[in-house]
Amino acid sequence: MTALILNALRERLRSLARPVPGDFALPKGFMPRNIDGEVPEFRLMDPDELAERILAGEFTEDAAAVASCWLLGSDPNGAGH
Repeated sequence: MTALILNALRERLRSLARPVPGDFALPKGFMPRNIDGEVPEFRLMDPDELAERILAGEFTEDAAAVASCWLLGSDPNGAGH
């Protein structure tokens, strides 16, 4: 199922993808704070849930593009995370 989701994400990314910074490490116990009200919540999701929610349209296009790039990783074959 993950392969089908990733293929659908690849198609959607063709028009949305832009270069984004690479992964970076956060300190243990880091909790983001919503200080501008732009997002309703921060939520930890596994890759399958993230992909399903992106495809369900639960993300803005820019957030979906960034999250999809993370899912696909830097592997040109889309091996991803």
